[in-house]
Amino acid sequence: MSTKYILAGFIAVAGLVGFTAIQGVSADPSHERVGQYSAQRESARTERQAELPDRLNDAVDEGTLTEEQKNLLLEKHESMQADRVQWHEEKATISPDERRAAAEQHREEMRTWAEQNDIPSEFTAQGQRDRAEHGFGNGGGMRRHQER
Repeated sequence: MSTKYILAGFIAVAGLVGFTAIQGVSADPSHERVGQYSAQRESARTERQAELPDRLNDAVDEGTLTEEQKNLLLEKHESMQADRVQWHEEKATISPDERRAAAEQHREEMRTWAEQNDIPSEFTAQGQRDRAEHGFGNGGGMRRHQER
């Protein structure tokens, strides 16, 4: 009979330890970390947006952009930010293939818009991706040893 009490006590302690462990895990859920990451991304986006007018003003001062091109870029940026929320809601409802097709169409529209307005590639997303892919400076960064 005492074996039953020992076994029951052991089961009770094991259950209590398991319950405590579960409570410890749920005290720090991963969704909080995702929320922190999202907040950091939003903060970085806000900082980049605040720096954009200064960067464009510097480009005008250097002669890289005209005042008209700067204004066009700022207007385009504002309209794209307004469309960003709608796009995130819409992409949740379409297939991955449809998202890729829509993204490619958007890239092509942006490329055409930049060409029509003589916007230098360094001020377009594609130009920034090209520089990142080939590296900054003289050798193409880490990819300089790969065959091109």
